[in-house]
Amino acid sequence: KTRLGSEIAWFPLSSTEGLWQVEMKDVTVNLVRQGLCSHVAFDTGTGVLAGPRHMVEALKQELNVASDCSNWDGLPALGVELADGVFNIEKYEYVQKSNEGC
Repeated sequence: KTRLGSEIAWFPLSSTEGLWQVEMKDVTVNLVRQGLCSHVAFDTGTGVLAGPRHMVEALKQELNVASDCSNWDGLPALGVELADGVFNIEKYEYVQKSNEGC
């Protein structure tokens, strides 16, 4: 337990067919709800975030990540609202930054 960064959160499964899924109440950008309710799947072998095209496109527009990373310092926290909490993902966790850009 001393190695955990936070308490373990438990959620009821909304589906067990294929991947384990839980209900996602919304997605937030700097804690502002985006109206993107859905279900999310957990796959410990996946290192990317994925979703339905309309959700991904809406988030890309709202996050507005510059391809040259010129707005890196101002990128917002991306949050997933599950049950009674928002779990934030910081910019270095949702954007790959390299010498070529973002």
